[in-house]
Amino acid sequence: MKQKNSFTLYQDYWEWLKLLTDEELGRLLRAIFIYEREQKMPKNLDSSTVMAFSVIKNKLDSDRIQYEKICSLNKQRAHIRWQKAEEERQQT
Repeated sequence: MKQKNSFTLYQDYWEWLKLLTDEELGRLLRAIFIYEREQKMPKNLDSSTVMAFSVIKNKLDSDRIQYEKICSLNKQRAHIRWQKAEEERQQT
């Protein structure tokens, strides 16, 4: 499956993120990108950043599963349309 080109950061995260320093927030953002692009857990994060990441990670995972379900369903629907169009061409 093609890699997703985007992910969502939710406004609800602000309550946790505003407690981080600029440096911690930068490390968190880098960790999020690494996780989304490579599906690898970030390393060497301090405890505050790990806590914030764990909350965001759960939603990233949930969003990815939903995205994959939608992609699969769209693929099935497209396949059905192509089959139907092929059948109609054969009938004419």
